[in-house]
Amino acid sequence: MTFFRLGLAIGLLAATQAHASSPDAWADLRRRSDSACLAQARDLRQARVVAYSPDFRDHTVSSVQGAYRHGAMRGQQARLTCLFDKRTARAEIGELSPRR
Repeated sequence: MTFFRLGLAIGLLAATQAHASSPDAWADLRRRSDSACLAQARDLRQARVVAYSPDFRDHTVSSVQGAYRHGAMRGQQARLTCLFDKRTARAEIGELSPRR
């Protein structure tokens, strides 16, 4: 009986892993990440995600590009980095500064 339960547990775990990495699950993660990042980039006009990496365990990293809407930078091109937390579905965004 114990071997049966162990086998059942391993089988369920394997099925869960396969489902979590299905193409539909990856596409859903991408949609949720893009949506949260673009919501955080509301100060940009014509914001769009130009690069995306889901390769981190707890986060995705995206690059968002657009033009500033307000202030002294109005109309200037901007490239922001977005960190999306897979567990909480929250995004944090910051300006990407080139190294000099």
